[in-house]
Amino acid sequence: MKLRLQQWALALIATAGLISVGGACSGDGNNGIPGFTTGGASNGIGGSNLGGSSLGGSNTGGANTGGSSLGGSTTGAAPPTGTDELVNATGWFGGAAEDRTDDVYGMQGAFYQYGDNITCVATTGNPCTTGACCLDWTTIIDSTYASWGCGIGMELNASGGEASVKSPYAGADVVGFRVTLEGDVPGIRVSFTQFADTTNRVSPVAVQTSGPGTYDALFSETACPTWTTEEHGCVDDAVATSSHDLQVQVVGGESAGAGSLCITSITPILG
Repeated sequence: MKLRLQQWALALIATAGLISVGGACSGDGNNGIPGFTTGGASNGIGGSNLGGSSLGGSNTGGANTGGSSLGGSTTGAAPPTGTDELVNATGWFGGAAEDRTDDVYGMQGAFYQYGDNITCVATTGNPCTTGACCLDWTTIIDSTYASWGCGIGMELNASGGEASVKSPYAGADVVGFRVTLEGDVPGIRVSFTQFADTTNRVSPVAVQTSGPGTYDALFSETACPTWTTEEHGCVDDAVATSSHDLQVQVVGGESAGAGSLCITSITPILG
């Protein structure tokens, strides 16, 4: 699967601090260039695929027109989903953190927010309430992509506790996730981080879309921006056993706007 590089040049961006929450502590990261993922380390720093190249479908004003998706389809043609709903009011799934026998298909972890903290600011604490995990977002046009956006992340394997340690997915049955988005849904990217510390690394993107709906994000149907090189550490096909987080990002830098994005459902897709 190939990505189309936008016709304008990617610019170096300023350092942007990140904050992630939901069973993790805060920290800072250096984003480097558009498209770099920062944070997501074992200390709980959240990561994000930054603004930059267009991924799948035509791109107008920073959002893919027509709700097209990359590597992810709307419901109908994907493998069967599990019955376990991961979105819940506690912001944590997988039962008791210290008991790995009650994990969901080998998964347990927290939901968190992350952001550029310039115009798109992540809040601390649990982002979830009954039936939804939500994010208030604000984006601007920024050719430097210092204001790259913000998002909601979901850990796939975390120890929990005040000093939570993040690890890759430890199960064997999950091949992806069915994600339902509601509210104000501008340009969105759904990615799988491939490292606990994703500083200056690019995460492969499973879905890029705009508009509310239900989308299937599969590990095997992901792709990297065409400008990435080996040093960026991005692989076109995400490996489930290397994936640390599922991240849903509001893309900043390409258009100005504000709204509220909610994830109302995430269920595992079983292979």
